[in-house]
Amino acid sequence: MDATSAVAQVKGVRVSVKTPRRVVITWNTTPGAVAYTVQVAAKTYTVTSAAKSLPGAVGTRVRVRAVAASGETGPWSTAVYVPPSRPKLTVARSATKKVTVSWGKVPGATRYEVHAGTMEVLTRALKVTVPADADTKIRVRAVGVHASKSAWCIRYRAPAPVTGVKVSASSSAYARVVWSTMPGVSQYEVDVAGTRSTTSKTNLAVLAFSGEAVKVRAKGPGGWGMWSAPVTKPLSDTEIAALREELADVREAIAQVQADISEYNANLAKLEYWLKVATEYNDTIRIAELEAEIEQVTADLNEAKADLADLQAREAEIVEAIG
Repeated sequence: MDATSAVAQVKGVRVSVKTPRRVVITWNTTPGAVAYTVQVAAKTYTVTSAAKSLPGAVGTRVRVRAVAASGETGPWSTAVYVPPSRPKLTVARSATKKVTVSWGKVPGATRYEVHAGTMEVLTRALKVTVPADADTKIRVRAVGVHASKSAWCIRYRAPAPVTGVKVSASSSAYARVVWSTMPGVSQYEVDVAGTRSTTSKTNLAVLAFSGEAVKVRAKGPGGWGMWSAPVTKPLSDTEIAALREELADVREAIAQVQADISEYNANLAKLEYWLKVATEYNDTIRIAELEAEIEQVTADLNEAKADLADLQAREAEIVEAIG
C-alpha cells in the first residue's frame, strides 16, 4: 500500500471483449475498498463490484483504482488495453499432415499468433499452413496495440486419410481388413461396397467379402476424415518395386529438407544477433529491415518443417505398405 493511500493498488485487471464496442472488466478484490473507479479512455465510472461491463473500443486504455470508506482513493492499477475480438477459424480438409488454417480480418489486430503442437507463428497474414495430426490443438488469437491479445480460438483438423490399409482373405466368406494406427483418433469406419461398420480397433473382420473395394476413414476431435484409397487385394511384386523406388526418392527429399532447415536455423541465429546489435545502437531502419528478414526466414523455416512432416508421413506410409 502506498504510504499516502488508504487502500492498495488494484491488481489483476483483465479485459475481455463482449461485443465489438463493449467489454467486460474484472480485477482482484482489494482489501478496504468499498467502491472502485474504472477509467476507460477518458471516461470514468464508479462501481461497487470487481467486475463490470462497460463501453470500450479495441485499443482503449483501461485502469482501475480502489476507493476507501473515507473517500480516499488508491493508486491507479497498471494500464491494460482492450484486446481485439477472437478470430473465427476455418481448418481446411487435407489428405496430408499439413493443413491450412484461415480466419477473417479482426478489427484492431496488428498480427495473429498461431500455435499448432510445437509450432508457434506470429504473422500478419490471414492464413497459415501448419503440420497437424488429428489430436493436434490448433490455436489462433489476435494481437492488438500494446501487445493486447484476444482469447484463443481453438480447432482440430479432421484426420488425414487412413494409411496402410490391407485386405487378407481368411475364407471364401470372410476377410480381415487392417490399417495403421493414427494419433488422436477415437473411431474408424470401414466401407465394403457401401456397407459400413465402425470400430475403435485397428482391424476388423469383414463378412461376405468376395473382392469388393474396401476403404477406411478415421474420426477425431475435428470430426470424420477423408476416406483412404480403395483396396481390393494385396500389392503385386510390380507395385512393391514401384513403392521401393518412391521410398528412395522420398528419403532423398527428406535429407535435402533437413539440410534446408539447418541452413534456415543458422540464418535466423545470425539475423537475431544483428538485430540485437541494431537495437543497442537504436538503428531503426536496420531494425525494420532485420525484423522483415527474420519474419520471412521464419515463414520459410516453418514451411520446410511442414514439408518434412509430410515427407516423413509418406515415408511411413510406404514402409507400412510394403511391410
